Amino acid sequence: MSVSLAMPLVDAFPPEFDPHAYRLLNSDLGNLDDPGLATHYLEHGLAEGRRANALASREQFRDLAAAAPRILELGLPGERIFDREDIVRFSRSLPADARDAHYAAPNGDLSAIGARFDVVASSHLIVREPDLVRHLDQVAALLHPGGIYLLFIPDKRFCLDHFVPESSIADVVAAALDRATTHSARTLIRQQCLTTHNDSLRHWAGDHGRPLHLDAGSVESALDLLAASLDQQAFVDRNAWQFTPDSFRVTIALLHDLGLTAFRPTRVYPTLRGGNEFWAVLSR
Repeated sequence: MSVSLAMPLVDAFPPEFDPHAYRLLNSDLGNLDDPGLATHYLEHGLAEGRRANALASREQFRDLAAAAPRILELGLPGERIFDREDIVRFSRSLPADARDAHYAAPNGDLSAIGARFDVVASSHLIVREPDLVRHLDQVAALLHPGGIYLLFIPDKRFCLDHFVPESSIADVVAAALDRATTHSARTLIRQQCLTTHNDSLRHWAGDHGRPLHLDAGSVESALDLLAASLDQQAFVDRNAWQFTPDSFRVTIALLHDLGLTAFRPTRVYPTLRGGNEFWAVLSR
């Protein structure tokens, strides 16, 4: 499926729940009517990671925006390089001459990019930003009216962050008020002490292991890392935010209602069984 530029970009993305697709993809539910399918999905399908729309992979999700004239892919913290190769790799179905942006922002300040785009995309980047509100504000400034932000976001339930507490709106707003540019002691200690294995299939099977480094030495290591990052003004690559699809949708909606972001959570696709990430579309 390709995007028709005569319609809003977001319209290319299917709804999170499509009863027709849910019935076709789940042969055991063929006897249910549409309301019954919706009830089954809410009560069972979500928790079981069942597909409920046409999207089967991150590649299919990504390619729904492939026809947009200008796409920018954001690199991970520590890399933060945005260039032709990255953009072409993000949307391989497009000719190379359609991807003409070359940007480098070693400190992660997206205001250094003077162009505007129809689509900005990032993979697992948003959870690494010390100030989520600032990041969203800078991405919104890069988009043309009607532009969208495509996100691949780790689901904390099925990755190494399983035991790290879920982020709250209080955490996000506090970081914005503090104008955080580095990770806090809380973030570094949680990441140093509470992370577990990163095998999504084991997590789906209920085998979460246990925190790998829950000891005094790990706390001291986290504090040493914090001191070094402040002294050297260097970015430390850690996950600052832990979300599930539901908590991410609620957080972005609350930030919008508070006037802290121009984005709305237009699509948030639940994590599929066996996977460790969910996909979201934010629109202005």
